[in-house]
Amino acid sequence: MTSPTRTTAAALLAAIAVTCTATACTNESNEPAPPTTSTEQPPLSGVGSAGRSPGQQATEGAIAAVEGMHKARATIENDPRADINGVSQYLIDPYLGLLKADMELRRSQGITAEGAITVVRTSADEVEAPSDEKGNPVRGEAEVLLRTCEDISQKKYTGAEGEDLNRTDLPDQVQAVYRVVNKDWPSAEGWRVMENTLTEQEPCDAY
Repeated sequence: MTSPTRTTAAALLAAIAVTCTATACTNESNEPAPPTTSTEQPPLSGVGSAGRSPGQQATEGAIAAVEGMHKARATIENDPRADINGVSQYLIDPYLGLLKADMELRRSQGITAEGAITVVRTSADEVEAPSDEKGNPVRGEAEVLLRTCEDISQKKYTGAEGEDLNRTDLPDQVQAVYRVVNKDWPSAEGWRVMENTLTEQEPCDAY
């Protein structure tokens, strides 16, 4: 029986890059190997160990998805020729549809951009990462509610006539709370940003 691992920000470590190595072996015997009759699931892939809990691995994957989303968005908005679908690698609906619609609207209005939004710090409000009774990750759907503090001061928008379109009523750093899901858990490749639960941009909390 499996149960989701729930952790809070205080229990999580800083993000670490996930690395995996693959090995291959051969059967030196002349006799063919007997058929496999085990009903156990095949080995999990895409999961690094290094003593990190499923909750820590999930949080690292969610952070990577948010950072990748911001980089992809900057690449697209800063180059009118870039394919808007490039953000699909890091998002799913409903947030994917909202962001693509926003970028398409800006392009249709001749709005250009430069710079990027950068993540200053993060804190996981809630983590669900399926694991077995021994604390090993098992297949399922994982989810992280990731609170971020983001620097927006370097992200600039300019109108078709050269006018400055940036809001002056916002601080340089604002917070967002992203719902990041992985329907292919524990694969490290399945993390996608699904939602920003904060509808208004607010100053960063002291977390």
